[in-house]
Amino acid sequence: MIKIKNIEDADATGCYDVFYRAIHEGARPAYSAPQRHAWAPFKEMPVGFANALQAPCALMAITDQIVGFITVLQDGYLDLLFVAPDHHRQGVATALYQSALLQTKGPLYTEASHLSRPFFLHHGWREITPQRLEKRGVWMTNFVMELSR
Repeated sequence: MIKIKNIEDADATGCYDVFYRAIHEGARPAYSAPQRHAWAPFKEMPVGFANALQAPCALMAITDQIVGFITVLQDGYLDLLFVAPDHHRQGVATALYQSALLQTKGPLYTEASHLSRPFFLHHGWREITPQRLEKRGVWMTNFVMELSR
Protein backbone atom coordinates (compact mmCIF):
# COMPACT_ATOMS: atom_id res chain seq x y z
CA MET A 1 0.00 0.00 0.00
CA ILE A 2 1.32 3.42 -0.99
CA LYS A 3 1.06 6.35 1.41
CA ILE A 4 1.56 9.96 0.31
CA LYS A 5 3.21 12.23 2.87
CA ASN A 6 4.89 15.63 2.97
CA ILE A 7 8.65 15.48 2.53
CA GLU A 8 10.61 16.38 5.65
CA ASP A 9 14.29 17.32 5.91
CA ALA A 10 15.22 13.79 7.05
CA ASP A 11 13.78 12.36 3.80
CA ALA A 12 16.28 14.04 1.47
CA THR A 13 18.69 11.09 1.27
CA GLY A 14 15.89 8.64 0.47
CA CYS A 15 14.51 10.98 -2.20
CA TYR A 16 17.95 11.37 -3.72
CA ASP A 17 18.32 7.60 -3.91
CA VAL A 18 15.05 7.43 -5.86
CA PHE A 19 16.22 10.29 -8.12
CA TYR A 20 19.59 8.66 -8.84
CA ARG A 21 18.15 5.18 -9.50
CA ALA A 22 15.31 6.57 -11.63
CA ILE A 23 17.85 8.25 -13.88
CA HIS A 24 20.57 5.61 -13.99
CA GLU A 25 18.30 2.55 -14.11
CA GLY A 26 14.82 3.69 -15.11
CA ALA A 27 15.87 6.17 -17.82
CA ARG A 28 18.29 3.73 -19.47
CA PRO A 29 15.95 3.02 -22.44
CA ALA A 30 15.67 6.72 -23.37
CA TYR A 31 19.02 8.27 -22.44
CA SER A 32 22.61 7.29 -23.16
CA ALA A 33 25.11 6.60 -20.36
CA PRO A 34 26.80 10.00 -20.88
CA GLN A 35 23.40 11.74 -20.73
CA ARG A 36 22.41 9.91 -17.53
CA HIS A 37 25.76 10.71 -15.95
CA ALA A 38 25.44 14.40 -16.87
CA TRP A 39 21.92 14.48 -15.40
CA ALA A 40 22.89 12.77 -12.12
CA PRO A 41 26.68 12.56 -11.81
CA PHE A 42 26.92 11.86 -8.07
CA LYS A 43 25.99 8.57 -6.38
CA GLU A 44 26.03 10.37 -3.04
CA MET A 45 23.54 13.19 -2.49
CA PRO A 46 25.08 16.55 -3.48
CA VAL A 47 24.82 19.45 -1.05
CA GLY A 48 22.16 21.42 -2.94
CA PHE A 49 19.73 18.56 -3.55
CA ALA A 50 17.89 18.96 -0.24
CA ASN A 51 17.08 22.57 -1.18
CA ALA A 52 15.09 21.34 -4.20
CA LEU A 53 12.80 19.51 -1.78
CA GLN A 54 11.86 22.72 0.07
CA ALA A 55 9.10 23.49 -2.47
CA PRO A 56 5.67 24.62 -1.26
CA CYS A 57 4.33 21.28 -2.51
CA ALA A 58 6.81 18.49 -1.78
CA LEU A 59 5.33 15.03 -1.43
CA MET A 60 6.72 11.52 -1.27
CA ALA A 61 5.23 8.09 -1.81
CA ILE A 62 6.23 5.47 0.71
CA THR A 63 5.66 1.78 1.22
CA ASP A 64 8.27 0.49 3.64
CA GLN A 65 10.65 3.03 2.03
CA ILE A 66 10.45 6.08 -0.23
CA VAL A 67 9.42 4.93 -3.72
CA GLY A 68 8.75 8.29 -5.39
CA PHE A 69 8.44 12.04 -4.90
CA ILE A 70 7.10 15.20 -6.52
CA THR A 71 7.75 18.92 -6.03
CA VAL A 72 5.80 21.90 -7.34
CA LEU A 73 7.14 25.43 -6.90
CA GLN A 74 5.12 28.52 -5.94
CA ASP A 75 4.78 29.65 -9.57
CA GLY A 76 3.25 26.32 -10.66
CA TYR A 77 6.45 24.77 -12.00
CA LEU A 78 6.34 21.00 -11.50
CA ASP A 79 10.05 20.63 -10.88
CA LEU A 80 10.62 17.02 -9.87
CA LEU A 81 8.62 13.82 -10.34
CA PHE A 82 10.61 10.63 -9.91
CA VAL A 83 9.67 7.04 -9.14
CA ALA A 84 12.01 4.21 -8.13
CA PRO A 85 12.58 1.90 -11.12
CA ASP A 86 11.21 -1.15 -9.27
CA HIS A 87 7.92 0.74 -8.74
CA HIS A 88 7.34 1.96 -12.32
CA ARG A 89 3.86 1.38 -13.72
CA GLN A 90 2.35 0.68 -10.29
CA GLY A 91 0.42 3.93 -9.86
CA VAL A 92 3.06 5.76 -7.81
CA ALA A 93 3.46 8.71 -10.19
CA THR A 94 -0.32 9.02 -10.56
CA ALA A 95 -0.86 8.99 -6.79
CA LEU A 96 1.82 11.65 -6.29
CA TYR A 97 0.50 13.75 -9.16
CA GLN A 98 -3.13 13.63 -7.99
CA SER A 99 -2.11 14.56 -4.45
CA ALA A 100 -0.05 17.48 -5.79
CA LEU A 101 -3.02 18.72 -7.82
CA LEU A 102 -5.06 18.90 -4.61
CA GLN A 103 -2.38 21.06 -2.95
CA THR A 104 -1.82 23.49 -5.83
CA LYS A 105 -3.97 25.96 -7.71
CA GLY A 106 -3.81 27.52 -11.16
CA PRO A 107 -1.94 26.43 -14.25
CA LEU A 108 1.11 24.19 -14.06
CA TYR A 109 4.11 23.84 -16.33
CA THR A 110 7.10 21.52 -16.50
CA GLU A 111 10.04 20.40 -18.60
CA ALA A 112 9.30 16.72 -19.15
CA SER A 113 11.79 14.03 -20.03
CA HIS A 114 11.24 11.57 -22.88
CA LEU A 115 9.93 9.09 -20.29
CA SER A 116 7.58 11.44 -18.43
CA ARG A 117 6.18 13.15 -21.53
CA PRO A 118 3.61 10.36 -22.23
CA PHE A 119 2.50 10.47 -18.57
CA PHE A 120 1.78 14.19 -18.77
CA LEU A 121 0.04 13.90 -22.15
CA HIS A 122 -2.16 11.14 -20.70
CA HIS A 123 -3.14 13.49 -17.87
CA GLY A 124 -4.24 16.29 -20.19
CA TRP A 125 -1.06 18.36 -20.43
CA ARG A 126 -0.23 20.15 -23.66
CA GLU A 127 3.23 20.07 -25.20
CA ILE A 128 4.47 23.58 -25.97
CA THR A 129 7.84 22.80 -27.54
CA PRO A 130 10.77 20.41 -27.40
CA GLN A 131 13.97 22.04 -26.23
CA ARG A 132 17.62 21.07 -26.30
CA LEU A 133 19.63 21.72 -23.18
CA GLU A 134 23.19 21.18 -22.18
CA LYS A 135 24.17 19.61 -18.86
CA ARG A 136 27.83 19.27 -18.05
CA GLY A 137 28.80 19.40 -21.73
CA VAL A 138 26.22 16.81 -22.85
CA TRP A 139 23.15 17.68 -24.95
CA MET A 140 19.65 16.32 -24.22
CA THR A 141 16.10 17.05 -25.24
CA ASN A 142 13.14 17.64 -22.97
CA PHE A 143 9.64 19.02 -23.54
CA VAL A 144 8.09 22.22 -22.20
CA MET A 145 4.53 21.32 -21.24
CA GLU A 146 1.61 23.03 -19.51
CA LEU A 147 -1.66 22.18 -17.82
CA SER A 148 -4.41 24.78 -17.80
CA ARG A 149 -6.98 24.38 -15.05
